[in-house]
Amino acid sequence: MTFKEYPKYIRFLANFVRDYLDDGSKGILIDKASDLESIIKSHKNKKKPLKWNIVIPIEHPLKFCQSSDCKYEYQIDLSCKIGGEISSLKTKEINFDIYNVTIRIWSCQGQLSFRDSWDAKELKSKIESQNWKRVVLRFHFDRKLPDTAIPEPIFHMHVGGVAQPYEFSWFPKQLGEPRFHFFPLDLILLFEFILFNFFHQSSRNMRETPEWKSMVIKSQALCLKPHIEKFAGFLNNGNDTLLGHLTKLN
Repeated sequence: MTFKEYPKYIRFLANFVRDYLDDGSKGILIDKASDLESIIKSHKNKKKPLKWNIVIPIEHPLKFCQSSDCKYEYQIDLSCKIGGEISSLKTKEINFDIYNVTIRIWSCQGQLSFRDSWDAKELKSKIESQNWKRVVLRFHFDRKLPDTAIPEPIFHMHVGGVAQPYEFSWFPKQLGEPRFHFFPLDLILLFEFILFNFFHQSSRNMRETPEWKSMVIKSQALCLKPHIEKFAGFLNNGNDTLLGHLTKLN
């Protein structure tokens, strides 16, 4: 897959996952593909690098349906701001200069959303007013900031992140560690990750089709290959540990 073909595969993704998305989110991936196509078409000066991005704001996240694979009632949503710069539309490998992804797991069940022995009584009516929806897990994936005070891998994941007031989550803002090294995943690979973990049984047949695997493998080559090759090279470099190398990257 070349970067010029990338929007086409985002459209393929939209068709594959339509049944797993909330009604209000079914058109988001098509919109993102159209936005990317517009960015590509506007690139008139082929001698200059092209800056691209995909943005799904947390105020209007991509929402999944409730999964039938779990006995608890929960809902997943995804927001992101990812992007970078490419030298040619024919490039088959991309690097992420901007990488910020949030995956939230919302409980939709009273007994899981409100803990009688722990939560303040005043909180109960607030959660009930939004149909018992409350964030019970929150994962943030991002790229190392140049002025970070604590060394961190260039791409990493941590639990928590900056919560919205209506989430009623209980993750302390002051605790941003530990930060686990994590490969940067684009939309296609993020969907594979979410479907595998939260819709494992219901999406199994789809994920086993040659068409799905072909799309994911092409995305791996475009987004993951340059990072994995670089990281693998560190294993043959005895000047530092792998984590040491990863925290020195910018």
